[in-house]
Amino acid sequence: MKNAIIAVTAILFVTTVVVAQNNGYIKSAAIKPRAGISNLYIYQPPKNLLIPPKMQALVLYQLKQAFYKKALPVKQVGDQYQFYFKAPDSVAVLMIGMVDGDKEEDDQNGLVIPRKEVVDNNSEAGYIVFLQNASGHRFAFEYVSLSGLLKGYAPYNLGIKVSDTHILQLYKTAYQLNPQLKKEDHYIDYLALLYQQKKDTVKSQLLAHANKLLLNKHEEKSWLNAVRIYNILKMEEEAMALKSNVLITFPNGEFAMQKYWEVFRESSNKTDETEASVLSAMHQYINRFNDTTGASKDLFYDKIITMSFNKRDLDIYAKYESLYHNADRLMSNNNWYAWRLSGRKLDNAGRELETAKLLSGKALRYIEGQLNSATLNDENYEALRSDYFKFTNTYALILYKLKQYDTAFYYQDIVYHADTRLNAGAILRYSAYAEKVKGATYAKAILEEHLQKGLDSPEMLQQLQAIYKQLNLPENTFIQLKKKNNLLAREKNNQAIKAKYGTTKAIDFSLKNLEGREVSLSSCLNKVVVLDFWATWCGPCRASFPAMQSLASQYKEDTSVVFLFIDVWENSSPQKMKAAALKLMQESNYHFNVLLDTNDKVATDYKVEGIPAKFVIDTKGHIVYMGKEVNDFSLIIEGAKE
Repeated sequence: MKNAIIAVTAILFVTTVVVAQNNGYIKSAAIKPRAGISNLYIYQPPKNLLIPPKMQALVLYQLKQAFYKKALPVKQVGDQYQFYFKAPDSVAVLMIGMVDGDKEEDDQNGLVIPRKEVVDNNSEAGYIVFLQNASGHRFAFEYVSLSGLLKGYAPYNLGIKVSDTHILQLYKTAYQLNPQLKKEDHYIDYLALLYQQKKDTVKSQLLAHANKLLLNKHEEKSWLNAVRIYNILKMEEEAMALKSNVLITFPNGEFAMQKYWEVFRESSNKTDETEASVLSAMHQYINRFNDTTGASKDLFYDKIITMSFNKRDLDIYAKYESLYHNADRLMSNNNWYAWRLSGRKLDNAGRELETAKLLSGKALRYIEGQLNSATLNDENYEALRSDYFKFTNTYALILYKLKQYDTAFYYQDIVYHADTRLNAGAILRYSAYAEKVKGATYAKAILEEHLQKGLDSPEMLQQLQAIYKQLNLPENTFIQLKKKNNLLAREKNNQAIKAKYGTTKAIDFSLKNLEGREVSLSSCLNKVVVLDFWATWCGPCRASFPAMQSLASQYKEDTSVVFLFIDVWENSSPQKMKAAALKLMQESNYHFNVLLDTNDKVATDYKVEGIPAKFVIDTKGHIVYMGKEVNDFSLIIEGAKE
């Protein structure tokens, strides 16, 4: 126990030192902040911190095995800031950072995704607040919860940087203080992290724990955790055999339910299904798994609603709209389907636009009602506001396609003047609507304003060039503006890359391809290299492949450009990983040079947080692009040749 106390003291001491270095702090107004009640928190910014006009507190926490975040408004009181937050009853620890409420990342399908730009993350350590339970004591599992946050959720959302060694120490401290915690699922997370560091020296420890779990003959959860261990160790045959045994032993259990939903989703595109067959499947599911939750029923209703869209039968849609349990989900689905029908882009005609307008209008009216009944202090206010702009954006595009230009401009104007997080696509649409309603000169001013700030958008440049020709303006003026835009865009891009990697220099690697040939980045010297990180199980990756194949074919005869498709995160043996990748290439007739990152080292080196992830490296070995979009890659590639 003495060693455990020393370990805890060391951890608390490190946290204190970090706070002192930062000169900022977040503390509760109460000496013992409790979970389950609203607590007032006080934030003192570090000296010389540039405070954005709309700063928010982003609170991260873990509840059971899930992670959550809340963006909260802050109120300035003197030289400090205050905010309230009510954590659920069993939340042990909060990780907090200050973020810019007006700046978020771009989304392919609308305006933004809710990942805020970090203003203060306490020198990359985060502000940590431990909570008390109803009895006024700290939670026994608080260091386990903190470890879970630090493993990925906090680094992704708040830019926290912490070593695996530190996370392992937190786990060890928790288990030293409370050995009973080793019976929980998170103990496998600890062993998996330990295995990453020490490999085979920990294998016996993992196997011993798996054998111990298998002794629990009547606990499906224990057997599934043993499957997890086999997967960590890449013991595929053992994992498959145990999964089969789980299905036999627990035919109506958690794993059987999981497999049921996998099959259900895979069959979502079947053309022979009817309303009656889906309802029959729902009743069979309820009888088998005794799951009558609204969330599960909604999944069946989703399929029927999709069928109604495909059959253009809005009567069926109306029937199941009234039966749907989760209105938020239904309206998000409405917006998503309407966005699809709209064609997503200005130059795509779209289809079924009247249906799209109906669905989008329903979603917009719903979110307007939700937003009007909310207050600025509501925890979900920002999420509602973000959805409102997203739904408005969709509705305006549909109206534009229907040639209802005045109304389209009216709605997009709301978005443009109220939401500062617009991406290039939203600004492009606004300028197009403005040109129809306000004239070319008005649209020209909009485009020039954003392009002169370094917004990287070839489409906006094309639209501006067309307006210059229409207004008979000097071509040289446009060329100078384009040069300035390209320079600013490149500088901003380089700053983002340097912020992530510390340099723009690409990290060398060497991997084997499907033919067994070693391919290294250094062997591609003086060439433009396109990297595409992907996985066979990744739907968005595979959805991007047709465009990537077209791009690769475009440069097939250009020996100065190389495409490398790096297969990652497969969680299988090198042999099975190779077989699965080869099968996909052959079945889909893709002609990619696939490299196998069997231990995910290259993905780790390139700090890949999600896939698909695409990079363009110029002829001097510097990263000039990182992202997930395929659009305009040819322009990026040509620029990388210079």
